[in-house]
Amino acid sequence: MDFRIRQYLSKAQEKRDAVFVRKAYDLIRAPAPAASDGRSLSDLCVLCAEQSLQLGCWEITQDCLMMYLEGKPPVNQFLCRAYLCQGQLISSRSINTVEDLDKAVMYYLKAIEIAKDKSRYHFLVFNASLLYLQSVRRFLRPGQRRLHGFFSHAGPRGSRGGSGS
Repeated sequence: MDFRIRQYLSKAQEKRDAVFVRKAYDLIRAPAPAASDGRSLSDLCVLCAEQSLQLGCWEITQDCLMMYLEGKPPVNQFLCRAYLCQGQLISSRSINTVEDLDKAVMYYLKAIEIAKDKSRYHFLVFNASLLYLQSVRRFLRPGQRRLHGFFSHAGPRGSRGGSGS
């Protein structure tokens, strides 16, 4: 079953077609046979959430993330990716206020907290910083260049940002 889910997610990415995401999602939601590895299936929830987010299937994204996070996932790259996906979901749908932005940033920070201590996950710190920049872009004002405290979590040296024009 895991193989079929991966095939559908691959086709969804290749063809940019939400029909394949729906098929993968339906297989994930189906009662799991005894042969399926529970951890592998939970990781597939994150992959499905990422792909459905890319295709604008926000309900599937939200449900996959809920299934994953309710299962008490291990602290690994998939948990980081789930947090990044949750932050993207918030920012793609509803960032109209600073409070909405704070919710999205909170998920990016959670991902960074996990990823910063493991060198093999440093790419996730980079991804989180890009997602942060995309999220705050609409709040930036011309002539103001200040780094948010967000970047103090990104590395051992912290933020060097000040103001500049």
